[in-house]
Amino acid sequence: MPTSYTEGLSYEPPPSLSSSLLLNRAQAYLQLGLYEAAFVDAEAVLKLTDYATNEKALYRGARAYYELRRYQDALRLLDTLA
Repeated sequence: MPTSYTEGLSYEPPPSLSSSLLLNRAQAYLQLGLYEAAFVDAEAVLKLTDYATNEKALYRGARAYYELRRYQDALRLLDTLA
């Protein structure tokens, strides 16, 4: 039984579960201030799913960009939500 998001991903779950694990880990990284890692996970989710409809991944990616002071990149992701 996996005890962390990273461990769960090591079992190579199906894409829908991988997306959930990555989104949850991205949120944890945001809360820990690990913004680059959060963006990497959000971007991985966007590659696994329909880019334009994954609001959580877009928001978490935008928030990571914002915290990294990459404001134009954050705005580009947020514009996808509009």
